[in-house]
Amino acid sequence: MARSLNRRTCQRAPPPSLPLFIYIYYSLLSLLLFLHHPIPVSTFSSASPSSPSASPASRLPPTFDPLASFHRDPVVLHDWSDRLTPYQDAWDIQHRLVEAKLASLSSTVTSSSSSMNSVQASPDRLLLLQHPPTYTLGTGSTPTNLLFDPSDPSTAPAALFKTERGGEATWHGPGQLVAYPLLDLKHYRQDLHWYLRALEEVVIQTLAPLGIEGGREEGLTGVWVEGHKVAAVGVKVKRWVTMHGVALNVDPSMDYFKHIVPCGIGDRPVGSVMNFWKGESGKEVITVEEVALLMKRAFEDVFGVVLVDAEHSGEEN
Repeated sequence: MARSLNRRTCQRAPPPSLPLFIYIYYSLLSLLLFLHHPIPVSTFSSASPSSPSASPASRLPPTFDPLASFHRDPVVLHDWSDRLTPYQDAWDIQHRLVEAKLASLSSTVTSSSSSMNSVQASPDRLLLLQHPPTYTLGTGSTPTNLLFDPSDPSTAPAALFKTERGGEATWHGPGQLVAYPLLDLKHYRQDLHWYLRALEEVVIQTLAPLGIEGGREEGLTGVWVEGHKVAAVGVKVKRWVTMHGVALNVDPSMDYFKHIVPCGIGDRPVGSVMNFWKGESGKEVITVEEVALLMKRAFEDVFGVVLVDAEHSGEEN
């Protein structure tokens, strides 16, 4: 006798000749198995994190879940937040360190496949610094977002660099804390959208001890406070190794932002930590170095790592 297929449950119905109590027994057993092994539900608000068509906004989890620490190697910290580092110098340093890391990763793979002595991969790093006044453009920047003539250096309010990061026009300068993580995302999560949200989370957790509630805006990248953008994010990833990063306005001169359309967003104001910090007894100004201390702690918590000063790791800082 041909077996029939129950279209609702996609399970084969028992032969009609079996007693009714056996049919009920099998039905209850199937129900118990389903309850014991439920179908997993995505923790993201809309599209699955593995969906290539999901936009950054749709992939944003309701609450960001920082990575737990599980025997990751320490991240080497280069803290230059107490001084101004020329943009070209910092850019060159990033390229040199990233290329060295990629070369070490290739050597590690070759060594493993040939059963030679193991080669230690170059460590992950975090650069914290300030720049002199500088404008930068991303790979797809719109020229009209510069409100000055870039071909005439005499009219430019500051130096201009065309970079390989994503995003639009932005400004860096004194009073702004810039973080450049040089990380191998294979040690964290191989998901660029997650990484952008992680950098935002570092800023959000940096602001929290100051009594400032930072947040995200749907469809936009960066960190916002009461409708003002206080931090911009722009990254470059090569073979899952990151460069560039996030810039947090602590107490910069806001006049420089008048010469660009910041991040290509013309209808939202730019803000800073000092705009929203309520101050403390006997203290009216907060410094970039003080905010850098908070950012170090937030970075460790979000990425599940320990930061080690370069000078303590045997390297020159």
